[in-house]
Amino acid sequence: MEQLPSYQDATGKKQWLELVAPYVDASDYQSLCCVSRKFHRLFAPRAWKDPLAVVRRLNRDTAYDTATASMVAIVDFRGFSPTPGLEEYQDAYNTSFQELAIRLPNLRCLLLDGHPQPNLSKLSKPAFRSSTVSSLDKIHLISIANCGTSLPARFFGDQWLSGLVYLDMSNTPGTLGKQGALTSHELPHLRILKLAKKNLTDSAAGAIVREFGTRLWSLDVSGNDGLTDNFVRMLLEHSLPAYSNTRLSSNNHFHVEGQTRPVSETGHARANRGPYFIDESDRSATFSSAERYLADPPTYSSVDGDGDPAGEQGRVGLRGRSRGQERIRGDAAEDAVRVLAGAQGEELPDALHPQHQRLYWPPPQAGITHLHLNELRLSASAVKAFLSESLGHIEHFACDRTSLPSSYTSVWQGKAPFLSKAATSYALPGAAYLFRPVVSSNLRVLKIHHSLITNTPTLDSRSTGELNNLWLAETHMRERLDLAYPQTFAPDMNPRLYSLTISMIPRYSTGVVIQRLANFLRLVAIQEQGIERTRAQLPFRGPPVLRGLRHIRLEFAPDAKDDLGSLDAETDGPDLAAFMEEGAEAFSFFEGAWDPSSSSVTSRVTELSTETARVNAVDTHRNGLSTTTEPITDYPFNKARDEQVSFTLTAGGDGDQPPKPVSVWVGSGVIGPDKPAAINEYMRNVCDAANRVDVCPATPCHVVAGVPPGSFIFERAWDAIMLPGPTTKVRLPTKAELRAMEDVVARVKAFRLESRRIYAALEPGRRDAGGEHEYWRGRLELVLPQLRAHSSEYWR
Repeated sequence: MEQLPSYQDATGKKQWLELVAPYVDASDYQSLCCVSRKFHRLFAPRAWKDPLAVVRRLNRDTAYDTATASMVAIVDFRGFSPTPGLEEYQDAYNTSFQELAIRLPNLRCLLLDGHPQPNLSKLSKPAFRSSTVSSLDKIHLISIANCGTSLPARFFGDQWLSGLVYLDMSNTPGTLGKQGALTSHELPHLRILKLAKKNLTDSAAGAIVREFGTRLWSLDVSGNDGLTDNFVRMLLEHSLPAYSNTRLSSNNHFHVEGQTRPVSETGHARANRGPYFIDESDRSATFSSAERYLADPPTYSSVDGDGDPAGEQGRVGLRGRSRGQERIRGDAAEDAVRVLAGAQGEELPDALHPQHQRLYWPPPQAGITHLHLNELRLSASAVKAFLSESLGHIEHFACDRTSLPSSYTSVWQGKAPFLSKAATSYALPGAAYLFRPVVSSNLRVLKIHHSLITNTPTLDSRSTGELNNLWLAETHMRERLDLAYPQTFAPDMNPRLYSLTISMIPRYSTGVVIQRLANFLRLVAIQEQGIERTRAQLPFRGPPVLRGLRHIRLEFAPDAKDDLGSLDAETDGPDLAAFMEEGAEAFSFFEGAWDPSSSSVTSRVTELSTETARVNAVDTHRNGLSTTTEPITDYPFNKARDEQVSFTLTAGGDGDQPPKPVSVWVGSGVIGPDKPAAINEYMRNVCDAANRVDVCPATPCHVVAGVPPGSFIFERAWDAIMLPGPTTKVRLPTKAELRAMEDVVARVKAFRLESRRIYAALEPGRRDAGGEHEYWRGRLELVLPQLRAHSSEYWR
């Protein structure tokens, strides 16, 4: 028994046999059913709820019986696919689909994932014309992910499957236009929709989003190359509630988390639209409040007889800010099956929406809370805007890559002509504050690009080779990101976060990525020890404590060992970069807003962590830091007052709000060694008129770099800091530098083993003391990519 029964169960009217039934092993069901009629009534439904699972576990065959068939609620064919090519088995297998609906009257969940050629027309309405079945509305879950055949036309028409709550059509042939009937009229109860790798475009996916609006609370559109930033804007417009839910964002947590302050109070229906400042307390900016590990107190609301808060399905029916310690709602098939049909050993729920399931199936006005946007062509700015304006509604967010603007890569191509013309850079710079509770109060599960922690972009250029790309991204490009946005995500920024997946991690590193991953593991160990100390200091009936980060998954990019192995057979000859860079001086690469005058000289920011600073330490001459005072007399400094100039800001994202005059901070106009390097470069950049656009409030990431809190800045001028300066020289690495790169996986494993060794050597009483060790006891996963030739997708 992993955990004791709940207080409600223990003090309720259930008998002892009902309490222990969920913990009984499935292999004992048959024997228990023979004890008495009472035992049979209790354990027979549990044994036959998922018969295929029972067959797999017990190696038993089953015979058809009407009374027994009525107990079946789950049919999981995922482990019973027929042998491809044997038509007699395939025909019999497909015919069994129709028999399911006829012989299993209480079937709720049907899972067919991975089957090569299932004939799903056997489940369509025309196939049942000669039977007494009028609809399949009792089926609540259908999963056909990775199946080799498409759904027949109008499969969902005429409300044939009107009871469907969960639908997974990921990676199946056919288009949604031909399959049709994905409408809220035909599927009024649909809440979880998975359409990964369905060749969706903005128009097709946008039509679904507009159709279902806020009814869906989980949506997976990963792997659809046709989706762009426009789709993200449609999600923001149609899939989130059209009104402000004040329970998600309040000033009650200001001392611990800070608070948001809108630039202008518009009274708009979407009060969270538009820019805002984040006001910090004396503790929130450093994430050091003594109360940061405490869960929120419970909230209470009046509930009518039907279980709807205040009897109103509008504003008060929405999910509010979670306490931070509840069980995370899962949107996988296993999670949905557990809720719809009960977990193994549990009795079958009586209805689809009983009151105890309202937390899992919120009202249709609650909107998206689980969003999967992996393997899409989304820009970093679009994803940051979505997170900024969603303000706490998202609980599970997965977006493994975000691209930097093409103009950003083109500037680097000008400095490094050996990069291919189709080169792309992925990163999410300056986004750490977006995952704090002050913005994402309900966020519990996150999958994001590794730059959130390492500040290192991913460079994709076919002309230079994988190792060269890794070296360029971790040296030249990473240095500029460190300068513009020195703040990276740390565990104590959001102790409410439970699971974190970091994607596209390079397999080899010059040392910086390794050091920052190890430093993050140190910080999460410190968080764990801090939570234990907080729990020990509280009285027995004190407030509940958050669990903190308990699951970290490191997903690595493909291995470049072939490139590394080829270096061993080579000798150090002439540097390839010298040949590639010949004539590069005459190449003009700046265009539009990314003008040479908008870029600044090469410089670096002093790292916040002394350990990280030691890794990145270089001399002052190489950094290009200003060693003398240099006044700037050009505009806007000759017209600035108190380091600010006037600018008209258009507030809001709907275009119907009046413009607002604001004062934009441009700096003192005097470049000198006493100022942060990022500020010196920002002051140079604002001299270019092309950079004096896109005004935004200074975020906490800007403030860490030196911007005064509560100021407006020119966002384009600031982002230009990430570009190489006019005097920057970008070169390819030498063979010796490539050979010196280290295996990130090996180094992370070595750190983990060493920290565990130190932890094991400590006395039990000292293991929870701060600073004694760096071992984190949570679940750490290292995921290496599967070679495409070994993947099932390759052979489909």
